[in-house]
Amino acid sequence: MDHETKLPADDPRLLAAELTEEEFLGDLKIHPHPGGDFLDAYREDYAKTFSKLPCHPLIHARDGYTLYYDSDRRGKSPLAFLGYKGELVGVFEGDNCTVDENHQGKGLGAELILAGYAQARWKNLPDRKVTEAGGKALLKAHRLAKEAAEEKGDD
Repeated sequence: MDHETKLPADDPRLLAAELTEEEFLGDLKIHPHPGGDFLDAYREDYAKTFSKLPCHPLIHARDGYTLYYDSDRRGKSPLAFLGYKGELVGVFEGDNCTVDENHQGKGLGAELILAGYAQARWKNLPDRKVTEAGGKALLKAHRLAKEAAEEKGDD
């Protein structure tokens, strides 16, 4: 079941706003997309269990979308899921982000990246291998955190 709630002021995703853009992005190394759809593998492994994790609202709420992750997963590689009306449509694990092609172009990768940041905060990661789209999603995630932190400051 999807849940839409107000974003808490102490949401750990907003801590990304405390970093400079360079600190958040790290040392990006752009690589070509490897091809293939990694999401299918995640669907096989997690389709029935991802929604049992704690649910969190998106920073910019969108009807039907919910993030699922354990914010207490500190010290481990991040693992966050994006559901749309109960279906798994996106995953962020480690430093890999994938969103179903039917759900792309909505800033959902940035939302997943910040969910990962809430679990395993990073700063100045060296030799960070990303696709061109991944680099853009990281940049968008940092901007999203900055905007949301400013909005919370205005409340």
